Amino acid sequence: MGKTSKLNLKSKINLYKLLIKPIWTYGIQLWGAAKKTNINKIQVVQSKTLSLITNAPPYVSNETLHSDLNIPYVNEVAKNHYKFHNRLQNHTNPFIKDLSSHSLPGNTDYTLTKNNWAKHIHMTKLKLNRRLSILRNTMGKTSKLNLKSKINLYKLLIKPIWTYGIQLWGAAKKTNINKIQVVQSKTLSLITNAPPYVSNETLHSDLNIPYVNEVAKNHYKFHNRLQNHTNPFIKDLSSHSLPGNTVRRLQRKWPRDWLT
Repeated sequence: MGKTSKLNLKSKINLYKLLIKPIWTYGIQLWGAAKKTNINKIQVVQSKTLSLITNAPPYVSNETLHSDLNIPYVNEVAKNHYKFHNRLQNHTNPFIKDLSSHSLPGNTDYTLTKNNWAKHIHMTKLKLNRRLSILRNTMGKTSKLNLKSKINLYKLLIKPIWTYGIQLWGAAKKTNINKIQVVQSKTLSLITNAPPYVSNETLHSDLNIPYVNEVAKNHYKFHNRLQNHTNPFIKDLSSHSLPGNTVRRLQRKWPRDWLT
C-alpha cells in the first residue's frame, strides 16, 4: 500500500476497507462513545494509513485526505453505525423498541426472539456465500497461494462477517448455528482442496480452526472479568441468570450460559 506499491489508488483504498477498517469498527457501537482522547488514537492511525496510501507530502492536511478520498472520520463512522437505533422506534417487540430510547428504561430485561436470530443468521449466511463466491478463484484449487496465505485470507475477509455480534447470537438454536458452521466447513474444504472423504473434524483439527460454537463461547468469556466491576449494572452482566429472575421460555439457551 506504500509508495513502492504498484497498485492503483482504488485498489489500495479497497485493501484498507477490507483489511484495516474492520479491525477498528468491530464493536464501534459500544466504544464509539468513548472519550475524545481515546477516539483520537484510532483517528491518528486512520490518517497515517491514508497518508501512506496516497503518498501525500507532510503539508497535506488530514481534512484534505478524508475529503478527496471520501473517507469519513472515526467519530462519523461511530455515529452512522449507531443510527440503526432510529429504525427500532416502530418495532412490534416492546423490548426492542425500548432500545431506541435516548435513556435506559428502568429494570428492563432485553430479550430477542428466536425468529430475530434466525433472520440475522440467514442474512449472515447470504453475505458469507457472496464473499466466498468472490474469493473462490483466489482461495480455490486453481489459486497459486500457499495454504497459510489462504487461511489468512479466510480470517481477514470471511471470518469477521460471521463473528460480528457473536456474543449475542452465539447462543442461538443449534440449527441456526449449524448454518454458519456449514459455510465455514465448506470454506476450509475449498482452501485445502480436500477430497470428499475428509471429515470436517479433520479439517478443523489440522488447520487449528475452532468450530463456530467454540468461537462464540470464547468471545463471551470477557463477562468473567466484570464480576469485580464497581458499576452494579455492569457487574450484573456477569451473572449466570438475568436480574429479576426472568422466566426462561422453552428452556432456551442464553448467551450467559457460556459462563458455566
